[in-house]
Amino acid sequence: MSFKTLLCQKVRDNAILPRRASDGAVGYDVYASIAFEVGRADDQNKIKKQINFPVTIHPGQSYLFGIGVAMAVPWPYECQVRSRSGIATYDRIQLLNSPGTVDPDFRGEAGVLLFNVSDKPYTVRQDQRIAQLIFSQVEIPELVETEILPDTRRADGGFGSTGQFGAGLGTDEFQKRQRIIDTQFIAMAQASGLRSKLSTKESNGGCVLVNHDNILAYGYDNQNLSFAFVSCIFDAITKAARSGHQTKDCIAYIHTNEMLPNDINLLLYAGVSEVVFSNPKQPNCSLVKAQKHLSKLNIDVRFV
Repeated sequence: MSFKTLLCQKVRDNAILPRRASDGAVGYDVYASIAFEVGRADDQNKIKKQINFPVTIHPGQSYLFGIGVAMAVPWPYECQVRSRSGIATYDRIQLLNSPGTVDPDFRGEAGVLLFNVSDKPYTVRQDQRIAQLIFSQVEIPELVETEILPDTRRADGGFGSTGQFGAGLGTDEFQKRQRIIDTQFIAMAQASGLRSKLSTKESNGGCVLVNHDNILAYGYDNQNLSFAFVSCIFDAITKAARSGHQTKDCIAYIHTNEMLPNDINLLLYAGVSEVVFSNPKQPNCSLVKAQKHLSKLNIDVRFV
C-alpha cells in the first residue's frame, strides 16, 4: 500500500506548505509559523503564551514552534518530525522529542520543540525552515501476552551491554549463520545440477529458489524439453509459477558456469531480492558481469 497525495490544511493564511529541498530529498522541510513558551507537563496551562518573531533561544532554553499546517496522514502511515542536519550540526539546535510522531488520526497543527544545547543564543525568524517531515508505513501487530520469550544470545542485556569498541557479536554471528545457510542451499543447487547430465554433457547448472527458509522450486539446465536450451534459472522460476508460489523477495541459489542475459531479466521480473552464486573454480567473466548488472538492479549478490 502507498499513498501519492496528502491532504494539507493551512492553519494560517500566511503559512507555507512543507517542501522538499531537492529532487532526491525524502524529507519535507517545514517552516516556523508561530511560536509559544512551553510550561511543565504538570502545569494546567502547558502552552504559556504566544511569542512574536524573531524568537531568540538562549542556551538551555526551548520554544515550541507551530508549522502552520495540519495534515490527514492515511492509515497505517506515520509522519515523523525530525531535526534538520544543518542547524543541529552547526548551531547545535535540537528537536527535543526527535523524532516526533504525527499520528494518522491527529488533525491539529504539528509542532516543533527546539532546544538550544549550544553556548550561544540562536534566533529563529518567521518562515525559517526549522525541521523536516518523513513519511513511512508502520506495522500494527496484535500483542499476545506470554510467560516465556524465545531465548537470544543477548538475553536481557540493555544499555551498554554490547560495548563501545570492536565488531560486537551481532554482525559476526549473523554472517556466520548466513554462510551456513548459504552453503546448505548452494549444495542443493549443485545437486539439482546433476540432473542436467541427463540432457546435456556440457552443462551442470542448478538453481534453488528459497523464501523464508522454504524451498519454492528447483531447476536444472535442460535441453530435452525443446530444441532451445532451458537454463536452470528459467526452469526453477517456471516450476515455482506452475506450483502457484510467489517468487517476490525470494533468494535464488545458483550453481552455473555461465549466466545468460535473459536469466538476469528473469530474476528481475520474478522479484528475486538476493542471488547467491557458488564460487567458480576459475574466474568467469559472465558471472562477474551478471553480478554488476544485478547489483545495479538493487539485487543483492554474494558468492559462497
